[in-house]
Amino acid sequence: MVHILLGDFNVTEAINDRLPLKRPPKGPVEALNAFKMRHSLLNGWRQLYGADGSNYTFSCRNRDGSRLWSHIDRIYCEKPLLDQSCEWQTTYVGALTDHYLVSAVFEPENTPFVVKGRSTAPVFITDFPDAQKLLVKCTIQLDEELKEILVHALLEPNQPPRYAVQAKCSARVLQETVPPGWTRSSPPGRGDAARF
Repeated sequence: MVHILLGDFNVTEAINDRLPLKRPPKGPVEALNAFKMRHSLLNGWRQLYGADGSNYTFSCRNRDGSRLWSHIDRIYCEKPLLDQSCEWQTTYVGALTDHYLVSAVFEPENTPFVVKGRSTAPVFITDFPDAQKLLVKCTIQLDEELKEILVHALLEPNQPPRYAVQAKCSARVLQETVPPGWTRSSPPGRGDAARF
């Protein structure tokens, strides 16, 4: 049984998988379709974004110099895995390859839960002097608490270590330093770049 199949298939599945449009070769498409049906595999990108959702992953120049684009790098998966997936992306990776990287995150039901990390504040928060001062104060306080733990471990090696350090500077506290009138979606002068 195949649960996930991914890679460079070197064949398009449909006419709109190429630009300029071109009908794909019948034999390889029929063989691929038979394999997908036998293993109940779906093209994740097409399922999520529709048949017309352009996701060209390969580009080259024709003999006449025009550019050709095609959707030949794909991820196929079973429906239950598709329902437990997110972050489907096509990423340009530079000179490493002539293909775009196709990726997705799969989080099956049995995936162990990892404890939430610290909440974060958007980077633009540090533009505010009050937030800068608070961040410096919290960093100094955290450094002092860590030094205490180290001294305790060195002076009392037989005692259980104290690892509980609380940084009293949370994202919520930092965000409270933002002046009134700045909204979560579009701070003045920042446009969409600072959205949080």
